[in-house]
Amino acid sequence: MKPLIDLCRTKFRKPRVPAPRRKWGQYGLFFGSLLGCAIGGIVEAWSLEPTVTKVFGRGSDPAGNLFGASVAVSDRFLIVGEPSNDDAPPAQGAVNVFDAKTHRFLRKIVSPDTADGDQFGFSVALCGELLLVGAPLGDGIAADSGTAFLFELPSGRLLRRLIAGDGASGDNFGRSVSLNRKYALVGADQVMTGTGAAYLFETPTGFQLAKWVAAGGAPGDLFGYSVSLSGAIGAVGAPGADGGSPGSGAAYWFDTDETGTVNERANLFPADGATDDAFGTSIALDGWRTLIGAPGDDDSGPESGSAYVFFQASQVKKLRPVFGSNDRQFGAAVALSGNLAVVGVANASSFREEVFLFDAADPSRSELTEIRRFVAPDGSIDDGFGRSIAVCGSKAVVGALFNEQAGSTAGAAYCFQGLAAPFPAKSIAQRGDFAPRTVDARIGTFRGAWGNPAGASYTAALTGPGSNRNRDHGNWIADTVIGNPQFPSIVRRTDVGSLFGPGVAVAKVEGHLQNVYDLALSSVVLGGPGITSANSRAILGTPALAGPFEILRTGPTNRFGGTETFSRFLELTQSFANDLSVAYSLRIGTGGVGKANDSGVIQLDNGGMSTEIRAREGNVIPGAGFGGDSYGQFTGRVAQADSEEISVHSFFRLPAGGGTPIPQLVAQKAGQDPTDVATRGDMEPSGSGDTFLNFLSETTDLFGHAIFRATLTGPGATKANNE
Repeated sequence: MKPLIDLCRTKFRKPRVPAPRRKWGQYGLFFGSLLGCAIGGIVEAWSLEPTVTKVFGRGSDPAGNLFGASVAVSDRFLIVGEPSNDDAPPAQGAVNVFDAKTHRFLRKIVSPDTADGDQFGFSVALCGELLLVGAPLGDGIAADSGTAFLFELPSGRLLRRLIAGDGASGDNFGRSVSLNRKYALVGADQVMTGTGAAYLFETPTGFQLAKWVAAGGAPGDLFGYSVSLSGAIGAVGAPGADGGSPGSGAAYWFDTDETGTVNERANLFPADGATDDAFGTSIALDGWRTLIGAPGDDDSGPESGSAYVFFQASQVKKLRPVFGSNDRQFGAAVALSGNLAVVGVANASSFREEVFLFDAADPSRSELTEIRRFVAPDGSIDDGFGRSIAVCGSKAVVGALFNEQAGSTAGAAYCFQGLAAPFPAKSIAQRGDFAPRTVDARIGTFRGAWGNPAGASYTAALTGPGSNRNRDHGNWIADTVIGNPQFPSIVRRTDVGSLFGPGVAVAKVEGHLQNVYDLALSSVVLGGPGITSANSRAILGTPALAGPFEILRTGPTNRFGGTETFSRFLELTQSFANDLSVAYSLRIGTGGVGKANDSGVIQLDNGGMSTEIRAREGNVIPGAGFGGDSYGQFTGRVAQADSEEISVHSFFRLPAGGGTPIPQLVAQKAGQDPTDVATRGDMEPSGSGDTFLNFLSETTDLFGHAIFRATLTGPGATKANNE
């Protein structure tokens, strides 16, 4: 099995170049939790829809800090480790403390030691007002042997500095930590050339009570890679141990009596363990139940991963995702609270990393599939989302240490709150949520929302420090089919220099549309070098998980075979069938454009590459049914059918023999002539004898049938019934 992310093998230095990528009404939008958990008793686990907040580190140079490498949460505090923070010596590390209810930043805690590369914050554990922090390359009894620190959170005061009494350089003491009011447990997986050990301390005094080792341990076992405490019981993972096969992994149960005597109670092995399963990579203990990750398990493909639930020493459940795949390493991180089991992956799928929710107490099955899965609302492939997880009551926090919103591998953490009560609808976004693809900005007033086959999209104003004094707003895409990932679309100040030249950015978002699952359309105003009123408006497409591209822009165009210039885009529509239609006006005085030929409608494919319909003022209307009449002034409206690539548009029809322009409504399929839908003077269909006068608006049904609103004239038409 390939190694999981492990910063402790060498002194970690912040990269100077970006590392390869290892890598969503006023108050809310709803379709109907990351995590929900029951505390105490045998209670069913529920999958709910939480409020999501994204938090960032406060480092002076966030890039490379790996904020989110470790997380912990309680009813009062939210803790995020940042082991490569270099505000002090390079990669010394830091821990960030937030209010668990408001997510307000409270303080940054740094190591009292000042050595370069200690990786303070690599691991964190929380109990009440106490915080335990691991620094696996700190200088304990020997250089780089590792240290751990116990802090009082309300004040940030250091209470104890913990070291292994027999530590040696490279032991990785502090690689994993766990804490309760009575005990502190610290893992050191590199003791004795990777045999590993775990050290038990008294929390009140910092006194080392015991050194735990596995009976029959051998080099490469990595005992202490993961640790967890529940009362006087401790669980330790050894993912390199030869449980039943080489490298299949193992886990161990210990307990301690009042005198500090340690007893190894049980060795835990999966019933189907196989070579290089790495069982014990992650571990979580709650009462008599233990959740253990095996990210190297091959059941759903090589290194697809799995996790196991044990009750005391007996395996009772095996957890796997519904759609497992190669190299996901499901089980890289686990969290357990009551009957709620949460499992993360180490590597991305075709979209991004996920965390999975299970009911660990479900008596109906011995091998469980997930209740649901969750992803970072605005994450990217290989953000590291889910490599660290913590749960407390109705709150959960998930780290994304490689997230690049605040800088290359700067990291972020996602806070999920409000998991304890069901909600009748599925929340897509709520006022006050963090705004995806922004820093320190939140969702304000919603300005529109659209549904599509896979979910929805929406546009909203922004608030908060990162909202440009509440002036910014943006568009986002939500996919509710695969777990509500929210692919970021266009936000004001999005850099589009690669499309329009260096320094050009989105100055204003005017409109947004998304009827296709993986492509959003945005009408924007550009700003920057070379941008003038004549070329400042554009229609951009934003695919899921990719940057924007240009579809149309005001200024010179070759869409009509000459030197015409787009002046305005009046209406934009999009269908499910991979095409879009635009009502436009051209700039008079360019390319032979005058008042008699400056309007029209075009239909394009969603990529903007192929022009499928060109209907322009001044041209003869194709097809025998129109008798050689010409297009007159277009109304600036267009509708798009969801199938058959049909565009419905209206204009004034110019009789070939001259005379008064006639309001006309047509439907046109790509590659074919337009068909007459309705013309001024046609009888309205109810049999009243009244006729159509003017056409006010148009749309279509799913199959391309035109639906329109019109005014009527005739003997039966009055002001009360003439529409």
